[in-house]
Parts: sequence; structure tokens; C-alpha cells
Amino acid sequence: MVSFPTDTRRSELSMSWRPRLVALTTTALLLGALAVPTPAAAASITPGHAAPPASGTNAIGAGIDGANQNAQLGETLPATIAPSWRNAPAHCPSSGTVATKSIGVTRTSTVVFEAQFSCTSVSAYSTATGTLLWRKQYGAAKSATVAGGKVFVVHTAVNAKTGAETGRLDALSEQTGKKLWSTFRGGSVDWVVSAGSGLVANEHSVLSAATGRSKFDIPFPSEHGWTLIGGGRVFFANSAGVQAFDTSGRELWNLVYPKGVQAGSPDYNLNRVRPSLHDGLLYLPGAETIVVGAKSGRLVRMIPRSEYSMAFDGKIGFVTSIGSTGTPATPSTVSAVGLKTGRVIWTHRLPMDSIFPTSPLAAPVVSNGIVWLSSASGSSDPASIVALDEVTGAQRSETIDPCTDGGHEGNLAVAQHRLFVATNCGVQTYVPTDAVPTRVTPGELLQDPGFEHGTDAWGTIGAGTIARTPSPVHGGSSAVTITPDSTAPGAVGASRTITTNSIRIGGYRASCWVKPSTSGMSAALRSAEWSADAPPAALPTGWDVEELAVGVWTRLSTQHTLWENGKTVAMQVYSANASETGGSLTVDDCSITGGPTH
Repeated sequence: MVSFPTDTRRSELSMSWRPRLVALTTTALLLGALAVPTPAAAASITPGHAAPPASGTNAIGAGIDGANQNAQLGETLPATIAPSWRNAPAHCPSSGTVATKSIGVTRTSTVVFEAQFSCTSVSAYSTATGTLLWRKQYGAAKSATVAGGKVFVVHTAVNAKTGAETGRLDALSEQTGKKLWSTFRGGSVDWVVSAGSGLVANEHSVLSAATGRSKFDIPFPSEHGWTLIGGGRVFFANSAGVQAFDTSGRELWNLVYPKGVQAGSPDYNLNRVRPSLHDGLLYLPGAETIVVGAKSGRLVRMIPRSEYSMAFDGKIGFVTSIGSTGTPATPSTVSAVGLKTGRVIWTHRLPMDSIFPTSPLAAPVVSNGIVWLSSASGSSDPASIVALDEVTGAQRSETIDPCTDGGHEGNLAVAQHRLFVATNCGVQTYVPTDAVPTRVTPGELLQDPGFEHGTDAWGTIGAGTIARTPSPVHGGSSAVTITPDSTAPGAVGASRTITTNSIRIGGYRASCWVKPSTSGMSAALRSAEWSADAPPAALPTGWDVEELAVGVWTRLSTQHTLWENGKTVAMQVYSANASETGGSLTVDDCSITGGPTH
């Protein structure tokens, strides 16, 4: 685990290595992550502290209280964190990972829904120590929701009367895991339940939370939808509109969306985006977020779309977008939005991994003036957990989760001075720390990867100059900027040579974070191998990223296997057209690891 107190994201690459002569040439371009808001925007956000839900669930996180009231509570977790306990069930046969699908934290326990290839489980752990309190195994459970001292589990079962496999809903004691009741009136097995006001609902079936007996059925529409319970009302929403019922099943209002309003419908990523209830208003997913009065049923306004469930703090909402590949690629973002106006106050851009955007893994969580977000660039990549300043959007810390199987799209939660993160290794918890984090990559061959003490024997490629700079930086306090000497065509970059004493064949990995000052700039990371008496005559050409996204840090990486003893290897990062664009390249947090493998 690596925790960075500044805007930093490091790949933790490790390979066994033995010394050898290796020359690594690295031309650096940068990855940019922050969008700086205007001073007026910064003054418009005042962090608040809402009271915990009446249900007793004292955690912040989308979906953990049955109504997605993902609002700031009276928590004081700081931006700098360190890993605490992690727990997960043993692997089932043929399973390689334990994916955390949902996390709910009560006053006494942390309830986690865990999915594997051939089995699922619901586990309760001591929030303070991570000790297992109880666990229920299922063949194919789909969701677990914690509310009112109960855990509601949707799973697949065979109906003895019909012989059909369908969804079953169990109610477990949150304290003991004892089954309190079970019913086949659980609706579709694919949807997450909502609970509150003495009721539990799974799509169109509304049941008594105490007994599991049917209270009423929502008239089943032509398509699936979301059910949400809050404020003594039951809401059902799909792409056609939204309905409200009282706790007896009496319809209070029915809003059919007008022409031109593009609403969403549930997908099979249950933790991704769901309706939310905040401050008397419903926030419903669509091409834009649809805002409806919970009491009146009137369409109030439209605000920017969120790819994941929203987070709230008073009159401010926090929405996410997912980037895309292309030329140039589009980064993923998290933005603060005024709920009354729909105006974007600030936007934070997540980094790029070559042409691939780093994407959110779950809805953001806001607490103690901090917006927490987990993200990854691939399904098997470790989760990056960033803490953003709620007022400005500036990044205050980044933590790379230690799970090497990657992050997962289960919800984040903040409770009892802890952060809870969903991973493919089970649930990981974090606690506050005052320690200054170290940044050590196993097998690192660079003495000063972040240019904190100088240029570390780096040289230029092509016609340009190299100089340290205090801004922008990807991590630490310094970076390197490469400035072309002219506008003449040609590659421009930086190079670094490392010498060791090995005589064996081996593999090496190299990476750099890069950031362009202007649009249209390409970037590439290359490797080459040659004999000492026959060095390459030509500068590198071509690109891996044809056009870097402006204002975003991008990570470039490559690996090379040295096939013959006594040869030199060059790893080269460069821009083939920086001089033609009239801009400069900033390089930071480079890494060269590895060595002989046999």
C-alpha cells in the first residue's frame, strides 16, 4: 500500500532482478488531474454535517440506508489515511477473487455482501477489529441491504410449488445473522431492495419489514424499475416516469415524463446508479439527472447526469462521468453541482493510463469537507482512493489499495472514523494517520523518480532543454519540463541511463507520468536493444498516444526483455511533435524496475 499526500498515482510494479548493464532512455509527458475552480465557485460551498439516518445505520455511502441518502454526516475522518483491517471469506472452488458488492455499517458491525465465481456470502465483522461475527453462505445471492437492525438478502432459490428458479428475499438479524423470515415474494432476483418506514421493497413487491408479509404490489409496468423508500413513501421509477405511494399502497401521484425527457432504467450493475432521495427531492438517473418533488410529484429541474449514484451535502450534489478512448481520449470526472441551478462549481479530472481513462468504481462519498472517490483504469488494477477538497475540488491525498486483484464496484462508506472500500480481496478499511507516507517501488532502479533532488542524470532527446519545475507536479514538490528549442519537426524528450553488473537476460519495465501544455501533442514510450559498438543512429519516431488530453496527467508504460548478454537497452518516452505544437512536456514520477529473470 502506498498513500500519497499530494496529487499522485503510482503503479506498483515489481519483478525480481539481478544487476546488469542497462541504458534506459525516457522521454516524459505528464498526466494532469486537477481542474482549478474559480474563486467565486470556491466560496459557494460550505461543508455541513447531517444527522445519521433514523434507521440507525450510521454510515455514509450510496445504498446503505435503503434510500441512497448519501449525505454528509458528523464524521471527522481526515484526508490522510492508512490501511487497517481487511477480511473476506475463503475462496470457493474455482474462484479467484472475492468481490465486495456492498458495505453497510451499523453501530456495532460492518455487514458485507461478497460474491465469488461459484458462491456468495453475507458476513458481519466487528467494525473496530474486523473479527468475523457471523456469516451466511448462498449459492447465488444478488444483493444485501442493511436497515432497521435487519439485513435483507435477495438470492436465487427454487420454488417448491412451481419448480421454477426465482428470487427469494431473506431477512436476517443484523446482530446474529439469524434468519427472521423468508419469502418468494421478493420480485426479480436482479434488483436491490430498498427498506424504511417499516417496509421493504424489491421492485414491485412491497412487504412488511417485520414479518415479510405482503403489504401491496406496485402495478407491474411493461419494464423493470427502481423502488425507493423514504420519508414514509414508496417510490417506483423507470424510463416512463415515477410513482409515489403511501405505506398502505395508496397512490399519491403518478408523473409521466414529458416528451424530450430521456430517463434511465435499471441496469445489471446494481451498485452503479440508482435514484436518490435528498432534502425532499428525488434525483432520478437519465440522459440528465431528473429532479422531482417527493411530495408534489412535479418535475422541478434537470441537472447534469451522473454515471454513479450521487452524493449530497446541503445544496450541493456530486456527480461522476466516465471517460472514453479516442483522439484525444476523454478523462473521467467528478464534479460539484449546485442542486438549485444545475451549475457546475468545480470539476476534477481523473488521470489517463495511456489512451484508457481511469474510471470511478463507485459513487463518491462526502464527509468532513472531503469528497472520497475510488477509481481504476482496468478491472484487475488496484483501486486508487482519492480525497478531494469539497470546496475547491483540489486533490488532498491519494492511496493505492494493497489488493493486487483490483478494486470493485461496491460502495464506499465512511463511519466511526473509518473509510470502508470495496475490493476484489474483500472489504478493506482505513483509519487516520499522521505518518508521512513513503514512496518505494520494489526493484526501483531510479534514485530520484520524482525529481525531488535534481534531474538525476537525465539528458535530452532531440533539440530541447530540460529543467526542474515546482508546478505542475504529479507528486511531491518537483517535476521536469522539456521545452523544444525551435518549431522544427522532430522528437523531443528526456533520457536516463542506468548501469548495473549483471550478465543475465532479463525483463525491465518503465513508466512515466506526462502532461502537455498544449493540445495536439503526441506521446510514446519505446524500448530498443543494441550492441555497444553499434548504437542507434536515429531518434525514436511514432506515438502510443496520438493526442494527449490537455490538463490531464497520463501514464505511459512499457516493458522490454533483454535477449542477448552484453547489450544495451533503451526505454524512451518522447513526443514526436511537441516542437510543432509550440508547447512543452512536463514529466514526473518515472519508474524503471525489474532485471534478469533467469
